[in-house]
Amino acid sequence: MLPVAAPLVDTTVENGALIVVERSHLGATWIRPHDFRHPLRDASLTDLPPGALSLVLHAGEGIVFTNRTIHGSPANRSTVDRHALGCVLVPRDASLVHLVEHPVRGVEIWAFSDDDMLTFHPGRFPPSARLVETVDPSERPTALPR
Repeated sequence: MLPVAAPLVDTTVENGALIVVERSHLGATWIRPHDFRHPLRDASLTDLPPGALSLVLHAGEGIVFTNRTIHGSPANRSTVDRHALGCVLVPRDASLVHLVEHPVRGVEIWAFSDDDMLTFHPGRFPPSARLVETVDPSERPTALPR
């Protein structure tokens, strides 16, 4: 998966420019970098870890990166909204899945349809989303849905 982000306004540290941690994808697990085993999971977006870059971009400029790259945006502390375009590029035959960590049960793998993704809000899954399997985070899943 390749996320694409393009601000529609100039970004600054004050309005919450996107932060990426260079080379963080190299140590990522299959769960993706924000899983509970990654050492930067709880890293601050104000006290940046080594390798972190705040991407000050002009309106219309953009970035494409692997979904395994640790990234995030701090709060917009300016008085002006920070609008941006974002999308994720995936192979045509790839399944849309969403991973949810549960400290006791493990990692749930949920299958989503294209329409599900349009209505998805964290914590409120679309009615048609389905649980595929729950796995131990140290193991890869048996097979992701098609």
